[in-house]
Amino acid sequence: LLDIVKPLGSAKYVRFETAQVPPHMTGLRQSWYPWPHIEGCTIEEAANELTFMPVGLFGRPLPPQNGGPFRVLFPWKYGFKSGKSLTRITLTDQR
Repeated sequence: LLDIVKPLGSAKYVRFETAQVPPHMTGLRQSWYPWPHIEGCTIEEAANELTFMPVGLFGRPLPPQNGGPFRVLFPWKYGFKSGKSLTRITLTDQR
């Protein structure tokens, strides 16, 4: 994805924003956690050859319980540290 968008030299981080659909995501009603969830990584982590963005699982579209329809995975981090149900990806110089 980075090869396609060709980020500016000033971009140091990648910001991932998750979906926020209260009628289908009952946990969003919790007032103590800010939504949408924001996850991030450095440009170097995003460009690592092990980082990938699955859109399917076993030949089918990625289901919501697996972070579908679109997520990012960093195999060297815990699974919960990978952005799930992504709606926006931003390249930024802000940590």
